[in-house]
Amino acid sequence: MTFYLLNDCSNRDWKASTRFAVRVLFSTFIIFISGVGLAQNLVKDPFFTGTSGAWTFLGGATLSNQPLYPLNIPTEITSAGGSTQAEFSCASASCLLGPPAGSGVSQTIATSIGVPYSLSFWSFSDPRQVSEIDLYWGGTRVGTINPINPTPTQQWLRQTISLGMAATSSTSLMLLLRDSGVNSAITYVDVEPSGPNLTVTNNGPSVVTRGGMISFTVTFANSNGPSSLAASSVTITDVISSGATLGTINCIANGGVICPSGPTFPFVVSNFPAGSTLTFTINATVASTATNTLSNVAALTTTQALSPFISSTLIATASSTVARPALLSITKTNGLSTLVAGTTTVYSIVVSNAGPSDADKTVVSDTPSAGLSCGALDCNITGGGATCPSPLSVNTFLGAGLPIQSFPAGSSLTFSLTCTVTATGQ
Repeated sequence: MTFYLLNDCSNRDWKASTRFAVRVLFSTFIIFISGVGLAQNLVKDPFFTGTSGAWTFLGGATLSNQPLYPLNIPTEITSAGGSTQAEFSCASASCLLGPPAGSGVSQTIATSIGVPYSLSFWSFSDPRQVSEIDLYWGGTRVGTINPINPTPTQQWLRQTISLGMAATSSTSLMLLLRDSGVNSAITYVDVEPSGPNLTVTNNGPSVVTRGGMISFTVTFANSNGPSSLAASSVTITDVISSGATLGTINCIANGGVICPSGPTFPFVVSNFPAGSTLTFTINATVASTATNTLSNVAALTTTQALSPFISSTLIATASSTVARPALLSITKTNGLSTLVAGTTTVYSIVVSNAGPSDADKTVVSDTPSAGLSCGALDCNITGGGATCPSPLSVNTFLGAGLPIQSFPAGSSLTFSLTCTVTATGQ
């Protein structure tokens, strides 16, 4: 795989008697993933290999092979043999030294008649204007390579130009200097068949609650790229992870593509024109037992050749952390307004979970006031599927508290605490 770019070659600088607790922990993240495929470059003989056999030098241009500028070199370059050494007199792979205007290099590339091609090139940030390069494809001027300064500086940037359809089975690629008296560097040039510029994005909430609703917005697009070609036979899928029940799916189409019936996933788009989008709003209900995270995975696959550096399988994943709120309540009464010294009284303590989420392992405890000595505890299920703590230790209940191992939404427990009045009164 071979790559080149013409660039400037000058130097670079570098509380409450009863305690009740629900423990909830959560974090937030959203993940986006897209595939990137390997290029099938038609350009031969990269300059940084130290050879130039496939190139013809025009108008007095000469070659001075130099190592690449060593900061964050793109893997497309290094995988093709680019050096990682520093060389300050020439920031890129190879220099065309001292050329007059109109000089440059030319190479003949084997092409398929009627097939569109794109050229991708890499530049490195530089605070100054660098030499512009006129690009000729099969003898026709198709554009100008004018390296763009990335923001922030000191990084590589890839740009793509449409070359149009190949008219012959062997097409010449010429890179001609526009400015005179400037040293320029050929860094990385990639010529490949063009195709649809497909993308997929996926967005959802960062945090969701048990029993609540969740919506994801997924957009599949065929962007107006260098070739602006329609896509065909595109398979689109979307899957929500366990912990949620799929509800309604809404679709909005723009630019000529048509929403599928239903819609339901998966489905195949037979015609996906350039500049068109399919946007889905995918609604679901979060289970009351959901834990950790919920994910929605959207994917697009095609057997069609796509634009350079776009994989035939694109995946976008949105993940939402599940928070576990539950509406908990507790009441405590003995039905009396006064107490007599030396007698006993029974307190009824009712703990309830109104949902929407389960509240397993909720800890319930009680701290009697002075003048009460409590020595017996009982527990009864008074609603739903909650389970009484076991063992039912009165000392633990009066201290650190007893965990309710299973406390579903809509359930309740009643604790009966027997206490002796030790206070003597006034």
